[in-house]
Amino acid sequence: MALTDLKKFTTIDANVKAYWNLDEASAGTTWDNGEGTAGWDAVPVSGSQPAVSASTVNGNFTNCRIGDNNDYATFTDPGFPTGAFTLEFIIKGDDNPTDTEAFMAQYPTASGDRSFYAQYDQTTRKISFGVTGDGTTFKNITSATATTATQWHYIVCTYEPSTAIRIYIDGTLDNSNTTSIPASIHNSSSIIAFMRYNTTWGGANALDGVLQGVRVSNVTRDATFISSVWAGTEGGGGSSA
Repeated sequence: MALTDLKKFTTIDANVKAYWNLDEASAGTTWDNGEGTAGWDAVPVSGSQPAVSASTVNGNFTNCRIGDNNDYATFTDPGFPTGAFTLEFIIKGDDNPTDTEAFMAQYPTASGDRSFYAQYDQTTRKISFGVTGDGTTFKNITSATATTATQWHYIVCTYEPSTAIRIYIDGTLDNSNTTSIPASIHNSSSIIAFMRYNTTWGGANALDGVLQGVRVSNVTRDATFISSVWAGTEGGGGSSA
């Protein structure tokens, strides 16, 4: 199926902590804060505030959010899961990164209070995902497959405590790491950012591409759930680990 057929994220069960369909009323208007639950609304913080520049982006997803380098958003951590979690993204990177480019992270400049990151890997459009139990030392994974600059992708990163971290691309498991996975995630007090690692690191480390949707769950979503979302049923036939 084409990703243009994928439904926007909606709350489907009690395990969804927050979600954001990054819409706006019309091209060029200020981003509404999405569907984040109380305390989870992301706030645009770039100089111009993230806003679409056209009614469509490459013909797909009207009213999309552009995150090209200087556009980003943050929110104060309202209690990100320290146990199992799943991150889901609808995203398109429109370049070959010259450095790593974050699309969601809790990763302050100073080591010791970090939690997780999801990013494009350096010089490729492969996906990298990392978690840390002590705020400093990361257990990470990189996808075997590189995404494309001309296509939207449904990216899922899952953390299963003491067991595995996994990356799914377009509904299919791409890669997993089962070695020395931390039993819990560091309970960071730092901000969580979309399209950057933090408020300081921009430029080459900021997302050059488009982030359309984000969803956070406090469970490890399984392959059936993820493939169901890709099939357009929003995970209704799946379950959670």
